[in-house]
Parts: sequence; structure tokens; C-alpha cells
Amino acid sequence: KSISIYKRGLQVDPNHPILQYNLARSYVATNADLDAFKAFEAALRAKPSWKDAVKEYSALLNKYSRTKESCEVIQKAINLYPTDGHLYYLLGKSFLVQTDYESAVKSFEKAISLDKTNPSYYEKLIFAYEREKKYFLVSTYYFQHYNLLIIIL
Repeated sequence: KSISIYKRGLQVDPNHPILQYNLARSYVATNADLDAFKAFEAALRAKPSWKDAVKEYSALLNKYSRTKESCEVIQKAINLYPTDGHLYYLLGKSFLVQTDYESAVKSFEKAISLDKTNPSYYEKLIFAYEREKKYFLVSTYYFQHYNLLIIIL
């Protein structure tokens, strides 16, 4: 039902980023991923800096092993917002899917340098260090992650 509502709205304004984004999310919810790709792409053409759309579109790309495209989408957003730690986190997650642990580590380290308060950044960095067998760094960041969780809770 929501899909038909968004499609009607897009007949009035076919480039409306919010309608395209919500249509894409509706397609994902109904497993119509091919249609979701098109809607996310339209939303990001209209508003390339939309971080929520970048996040969900990159996750969809990763789901289909289109990781290089995912990295390109995220990198475009990073070029617009170079101080947004969450974008580097998303980039790191795409590198993890590619098993490019070195690049993932660099991305997560950058995310942490920009925002030291997000425990998810530490968690993924620890995971990447484990894959690289850098256990000393795993223990170092594990304690930082643990201390951050204590502060949050």
C-alpha cells in the first residue's frame, strides 16, 4: 500500500528525494531489491549528501557483493562531509565485506578519531584487528570499548 502512495507522489514530483528514499525502503521491506536499487539511486541523485540513504543503499549493495560500488557511494558522501565519523564507519564495514582488513582498520581508526564516543566504531575496529591478528591492539581497544560502554550504561 505504501508503495502505491509513494509512486503517486512521484508522479507529481519524480525527483523528490524523500519519496524516492521511502519508496526504496518500502521495496527493501518487501524484498523487491531491484526496485529498491533504482529508488535509492534516484534519491541520492536528488540529494547526494543524504547520510541515511547512503547508509541503507550501501548496505543493500553489500548484500549483493557490490562492495566496490558501496565504497564509491560512501566516498562521495565523505567528500561532502569529511568530518563525519559515521561515514568512515560505513566505509570500514564495506571493506570488511571485501575482507580488506587493512583498509577497514584505517576507516574505523578515522571514525574513532572524529567521534570517540561511539562504541560501534571500537567494536568493528577490534573485529578488523582480530582478522589481522594484531592481538595487542585488540586488547588495547577492547579496554577503551569496555570503558566507553560503562560510561554509557
